[in-house]
Amino acid sequence: MWKWILEEGYCKVANWHLEGGENLFFRGQANSGFGLTSSLYRKCRSLLESRRVEERDLELAESSIMCQMRKQGIGRRMTDGQLLMVLQHHGTPTRLLDVCGSPFESLFFAVNDLHRKDGCLFLIHPHGDGQDNELRLWETENLPWAGGKDGGVEKWTSAVYLTPHKSLDPRMHAQNGQFLVGGLSRVFPGQKMRLSGNLSAHGNGGPRVPVENVPDISSLNLNFLRSKIHRPNLSWGGTAWVLLVKADWKEGLMARLQAHEPEISFDTMYPPLGEVSRLADFIVDRIFMQNNNH
Repeated sequence: MWKWILEEGYCKVANWHLEGGENLFFRGQANSGFGLTSSLYRKCRSLLESRRVEERDLELAESSIMCQMRKQGIGRRMTDGQLLMVLQHHGTPTRLLDVCGSPFESLFFAVNDLHRKDGCLFLIHPHGDGQDNELRLWETENLPWAGGKDGGVEKWTSAVYLTPHKSLDPRMHAQNGQFLVGGLSRVFPGQKMRLSGNLSAHGNGGPRVPVENVPDISSLNLNFLRSKIHRPNLSWGGTAWVLLVKADWKEGLMARLQAHEPEISFDTMYPPLGEVSRLADFIVDRIFMQNNNH
């Protein structure tokens, strides 16, 4: 796996051009049993036991959170989109999905925890609405998908967008962080998702997942592939691939990340900026004390 990443094998998983950080993004998860879902979806899912989560649920939760945050004085001179990105970065449930522009930083999140469990590395190619795959959330005052049955963005409920940021936060830069966002896939009664699997055990196409459980696999409308196709299927919001990171690989992969240049470790990925102000004061004091002694 390490050699495959070093040699940029991830650019060759499709028969069209892919480039990390440009039109291909990465997400590492320490437990391969977890779906590719946003924190806001998981929050709503835990509260709605009698029915599946719908787009209107996410919009209600999202607008309520942002309204209360602004009442607390958070978000002055920020667009709704900028506020949403800040909230996501500081642990508030949002519909944004954290990804990285490089597989190295994403691999850290797959191997840094749960060393007895398999992790996974997701590769995601967002299609947007088939015309543009970016939403620049600092350019519009309100969220572009807010309001209306399907939101303000064309084909919102089937689109997956990159949402670039202009953050000065050192953690975002250290993690090569970006965000993906999209509406919940449209699902219909009786619809089932096919999963790749043992054909002899499950018939043609592998086991099927009931419609109410499809968003638990991915709250984004992604076409997961196991073989190359000539071009992306734009009826989906994005194309995705998933790589298993076996538990007994994690220690070795972490050692390689720590030896990587620049180093990838917990301290470099989570720079302790809020804890070093006293160190800065000490350095300046020591400099001037030395100068005075001379």
